[in-house]
Amino acid sequence: MEPRPSTTLVLSLAAFVGCSDGASQPSGPSASVSGSTSVVTAASVATATATVSQAVVEPAVAEQSATASSATGEPGMVLIPAGFFLIGSPMGNGNPEERPAHERVVGTFYMDETEVTAGAYAKCVAAGKCAESKQSDEFCSGHMTGHDDHPINCVNYEDATSYCAFVGKRLPNEAEWEYAASGGGDGRTFSWGNADPTTKNTCFAHPGGSCPVKSFPAGAFGLYDMSGNVWEWTSSWFALFPGEPADGTRKVFKGGSWSRRWPKWLRVKNRSHWEPQKENSWLGFRCVKTQLPLECPTDAADKGGKCERVRGEPRCEPQFGWNGSACTRIGADGKPSAKPEARTFDPSEITDPTESISMARTPKDDPDCEKNYPGKPAAYRWTGNTWEARVKLVKERGCTRRDNGTKWVSACCRS
Repeated sequence: MEPRPSTTLVLSLAAFVGCSDGASQPSGPSASVSGSTSVVTAASVATATATVSQAVVEPAVAEQSATASSATGEPGMVLIPAGFFLIGSPMGNGNPEERPAHERVVGTFYMDETEVTAGAYAKCVAAGKCAESKQSDEFCSGHMTGHDDHPINCVNYEDATSYCAFVGKRLPNEAEWEYAASGGGDGRTFSWGNADPTTKNTCFAHPGGSCPVKSFPAGAFGLYDMSGNVWEWTSSWFALFPGEPADGTRKVFKGGSWSRRWPKWLRVKNRSHWEPQKENSWLGFRCVKTQLPLECPTDAADKGGKCERVRGEPRCEPQFGWNGSACTRIGADGKPSAKPEARTFDPSEITDPTESISMARTPKDDPDCEKNYPGKPAAYRWTGNTWEARVKLVKERGCTRRDNGTKWVSACCRS
């Protein structure tokens, strides 16, 4: 994440009137997916002509996968079939806030195949329905000539929701976003598969800012830039898994960006979060629509505008089983424990504005500074307080930030 230094809903569906509530009626047989499909393992529909150097081994493509040309809510949207999947990372994997992995149910919806562009956002501004994007740094696409085909950035959560409402859509929630980015939860690390990101398969480690949308092959479900280019706002409040709070102080955003040099940030399960009023040039969004009537997978049903399991036991991560109320570790007797796993992460650990900030030299990172930030060969680490406070001190010292951790910022300095 950028501001959330660890490499981080119930959405009520209003009655359908036109498409103004972010919902869409099925567009015909070609846009529907059978409700008998309970598990989706769709893989990337990236161009088959990708060069050998770009190719990655993809999981099998499900028959229900959809492309932008075969099943769309409207031009530029892709159908995402309903299904069950495990959101988050299994015990021992990922970051603490990603655990425990647990089942979520996703109804059929449509997702923009690309991030919303600066050109598209400008139309909303011209119509008086969106605020102008900010100009917080030199890479804000809405204020750069010739960047209409770049993702809009430097927009906060309210700006993003205003645009989606303007076009009759909404922001995806975290489960929808992760489900789509991971090809229906087929276990891939990045949207294109498990191969690490490079400058040939995504926009990251790109010092010149964002890239035009569709600059790289599509990933899962034919979606572009779900890993890389700009992070993307979701409608979900951040909380410990498996919670789905109705309110909070930070919104989840996903996907990684052009500004990151480390593959960990682009993982589809990474959970980043920030105050909704904040914005930056590495943060943008895309929109979705719910297909109406709401279509749920087999063994799930529409419960107040949300798909919920009505038959069978929820699936659990490996080495865990359903004990009747929760997924718990399977013991030596082959049965799931009656006692859930102890929590290992507290969101309050992320920021403590009363804590002092300390700075220390980290010579082990000097080689990275020498290679990537000429003229700033000395690595330092700032710990304590908030991400914003640490970054402020980094800038005041004339250093360049290179990475973040749960309560630290690493930067390269002149000496």
